[in-house]
Amino acid sequence: MTRSLLPDDFDERCQSAVKRFWSARTSEAKGARQGGSRDAVIGGKNMDGFVDLVSYVARHCGLSADAVHTGSTSVVLPGFYRPTKKWDTLVIERGRLLAAFEFKSQVGSFGNNFNNRSEEVIGSAADLWVAHRHGAYRNGLMSASSGGDPRPPTSGG
Repeated sequence: MTRSLLPDDFDERCQSAVKRFWSARTSEAKGARQGGSRDAVIGGKNMDGFVDLVSYVARHCGLSADAVHTGSTSVVLPGFYRPTKKWDTLVIERGRLLAAFEFKSQVGSFGNNFNNRSEEVIGSAADLWVAHRHGAYRNGLMSASSGGDPRPPTSGG
């Protein structure tokens, strides 16, 4: 039996996450305190639909709900260039980091935002890999002694 990595209703759920993004962005802008669209950007709720989508796909793939971590205390990983990095969502099964997500919206000023987001993602990926190579995960997440998996995160394929 072959199982699809994406549920049959993935496209509809993705559309729902996009609608939720725009709805949250619009409602946060109405109560603006800083002026312009700044409140809609920093409100913190516009990407929740995508967080929920990751959780749904993980459960569809057979992972438990406990494998998906969100919230301020359960999404921190050690870094190398910085001591820690907070992610939006982590997927961890049996001590093995399967995925780390940081959601960024990009509305307006495409050229400048694209360059900034590209620099952030490259920096975060480099920080994670170098931290792993230097043993940042030996005594905790992904540690063989804690029952975790010492193999490095993979890029898929």
